[in-house]
Amino acid sequence: MKLIKTLLIGLSISAVLVACGPQISKEKLAEIDELEAMIDDASEMLNAVDSATAMQAVDTYNENLHYIQSELNDTLPREEAFFVDTYYRLRKTMQKFASNYNTLSSEVVIAKQQLTNLRKDAKNGLVEEKQFDEYLALERQNTEGLFNATKDLMEPFQKALPLYEKKNPRIDSLIQSFEAEQMLE
Repeated sequence: MKLIKTLLIGLSISAVLVACGPQISKEKLAEIDELEAMIDDASEMLNAVDSATAMQAVDTYNENLHYIQSELNDTLPREEAFFVDTYYRLRKTMQKFASNYNTLSSEVVIAKQQLTNLRKDAKNGLVEEKQFDEYLALERQNTEGLFNATKDLMEPFQKALPLYEKKNPRIDSLIQSFEAEQMLE
């Protein structure tokens, strides 16, 4: 009986403390929903490409580009030189993707967790309204930056990847032809 009485008193005190904690308005909590939607959109953009296939394409592109720059300089007919030049123009987009994709993917997961934690803390009365406003402003800034960075990475890459896939067989053929000629000499 004494144990039950102690438990009831403990539960009552906990309920009072939680009920007396700061309450965040539903409108402010709804702002977290907006930010989560932006994070979900960023995640969808990142997941729109098969990362393993894309990274393999970037690796192959870089290998071919290195070979072209080191072996095929000034040995190409005019038409092929122009074709190689259009292939070369994919360089910035391919390198930017390789440099930033994994980092952005990780940051999207972290941002999603941060928003989940902020919502949970607000609902449990663990954060004052002023602190919540500061955290929310910070999360909004981070989320918008992350969304824009993802968009800036993925939109050009989604255009560059089909161009790479279209041009790469001809580049491979060009390299193989050059290697075959070198073996005959």
